[in-house]
Amino acid sequence: MTKILSQWGLGPALAKISHKCTSFKMRNEVTGADPIEGTVTLRGGDVVKADVIVAADGHDSIMRPLVTGEEESVDELPGQRYLSLAFQVPTDALREDEELASLTDPLVWYLWVGDGYIFHGNLVVGEQDFTDIETPKTRKKRGRKGEAGHPLVPGSRHSTALSIEDAQTLGRLFSHIQHKSQLPQFLNAYEEIRQPRVSATQEYEQRQFGMFSAPAGPPMIQRDAMMRAALAYEDWEHMDEDTFKMVWGNELALMGHDAGEQVDDWWTQWRSFFEGKERARQRDSIQIPVLQPASYD
Repeated sequence: MTKILSQWGLGPALAKISHKCTSFKMRNEVTGADPIEGTVTLRGGDVVKADVIVAADGHDSIMRPLVTGEEESVDELPGQRYLSLAFQVPTDALREDEELASLTDPLVWYLWVGDGYIFHGNLVVGEQDFTDIETPKTRKKRGRKGEAGHPLVPGSRHSTALSIEDAQTLGRLFSHIQHKSQLPQFLNAYEEIRQPRVSATQEYEQRQFGMFSAPAGPPMIQRDAMMRAALAYEDWEHMDEDTFKMVWGNELALMGHDAGEQVDDWWTQWRSFFEGKERARQRDSIQIPVLQPASYD
């Protein structure tokens, strides 16, 4: 995320448009919310009212029960338990070790797989640090309560992308709102646009996690055979089309997603409908002046 904010320009872009906001309340914990009144209560007791409340407070969001209508118990949800560890190592320390110096190559994504675990890493923050994520998988059963909007496998490579896509989708949709009475329809559109994308990404992450952390046996043998076939080409530019699609097809489809384009396609389809309703609303609200005869006494 640091690389996205600093090197890829998201930080300056956010700073540039931040002046459009009337105020920021930093480090204010939200302790409750009223979806009927459209208010949130802060730790200090202040109540803030808004037309729209966006819950972006992580996997244990206090807003989730208000949206779903029920409390979620982690222990009652089906699923497997995961342990995800993330840490950073200064690249200077890696370069000093002959066996680890190769990890500082910015063009290589390193991946180690084994019986029930994945270990992968890449350079971040201007190639000054090497970030690793280890995700062992145990055999116990437990539910996973994901992020505020959509749970993903711990250590997911797409969680940050989905969050940014969510924000872009909501912002671009709301740029077309002409009256706050349209809010429910545009929020429904947001779900209609984002749900297929998020579901497909979740399913892909689960498949990838299951494949790379496959236990010893037929699944592991099948995975290793596929990876050997891909590595035999040394570079994807030399792969035949069938092998390329087998190894990278789904990944590139995910990476090539354009959230803004999805909104534009939706707006092209529904623009005339919303603009027609807005014109009708304005006609209904026009006040016609009534002339009264003057009295001359």
